[in-house]
Amino acid sequence: MRWSWSLGRVFGIDVRIHASFLLLVPYIAWRSVRSGVGMAGFVGSSLLVALLFVIVVLHELGHALAARRFGVGTRDIVLLPIGGVARLERMPERPSEELMVALAGPAVNFVLALVLIPLTHALYGEAGFSVETLQSGALLPTMAVVNAMLGLFNLLPAFPLDGGRALRALLSMVISPVKATRFAAAVGKVMGAGLVFLGLVGNIFLVFIGVFVIFGAEAEKMSSELAAATAGLTVGDVVIRDVIVAAPQLSIAASAELLMTCFQREMPVVVGGRLLGLVHRNELLEAASVHGPDSPIGAALTRLPVTLEATVPVSDALSAFSGASAIGVVDQGRFIGLLTADNLMPLARLRAITAETTPAQRGRASRR
Repeated sequence: MRWSWSLGRVFGIDVRIHASFLLLVPYIAWRSVRSGVGMAGFVGSSLLVALLFVIVVLHELGHALAARRFGVGTRDIVLLPIGGVARLERMPERPSEELMVALAGPAVNFVLALVLIPLTHALYGEAGFSVETLQSGALLPTMAVVNAMLGLFNLLPAFPLDGGRALRALLSMVISPVKATRFAAAVGKVMGAGLVFLGLVGNIFLVFIGVFVIFGAEAEKMSSELAAATAGLTVGDVVIRDVIVAAPQLSIAASAELLMTCFQREMPVVVGGRLLGLVHRNELLEAASVHGPDSPIGAALTRLPVTLEATVPVSDALSAFSGASAIGVVDQGRFIGLLTADNLMPLARLRAITAETTPAQRGRASRR
């Protein structure tokens, strides 16, 4: 994911932190100043947030390890200000497997809560979960309550939260996955709107969670429809083969002029049939100001390209678009073209409309 940095690997899974996470620092400082607790309160709040996101990592590892049990890998775990995301390479094929993966995250929170609750009682007695103890910032009871609340909150049927994914999995056992996703997404949007309303009259943080739920539900719905509509297709079936390519020594200015005269947003840099990289037109303009317009385009290559073999199913290729606007398609290592969301989405929409149209409707349309 763009604008994120790696914190290390756990169980072979890359854990990353998104740049937006840094917004929590001034927020915690503002809350500390407003409440009058000063630097000590700021340090305590920062420690609490750090522990909270350790819990979030454990929650997401629950999803990732459950998915691994069913042969599904995890690309990475990304920490965001509103929580974390385990980016699976694909969803399990069976609804029962998806249900177990969805519930694995909250299960981790409940297990942690069940461990911390008796420890809290042993150390604090009956006052362990009193308002006074929790307001004092006592670590053990706070972590117990946080885990219980996170587990319960994630079970809300607000797709794409875990409860929403569980709802989709259950619905997929009786109706098609696409219809199940549409229903779960609709429920998620309604609940997201409810969270936004509650946030406006109460905790503003709920507004961000509600907006995330609304947009996440729509994105998941579109992804599900795209996967269903492109079922049976390979990357080679939908690749754009007629693309302009550049040799590494072609100037940045000449490359930019070529891109301005065609549909492409990315310039593939190719030598001997091998794809060296993809340079977005905006990156070309930036490179022109840094290196000079007469410098070779090779100087603008700052990242390795995302590539896929032509034989890969489109359904397996969808996750590769995360963080990439275009994908280089190769046939036994030789570059043959580009795969972009711009050419996938219209095709998927057309196939979806065709699939939803009854034979009688198609017959009436052909007679007109």
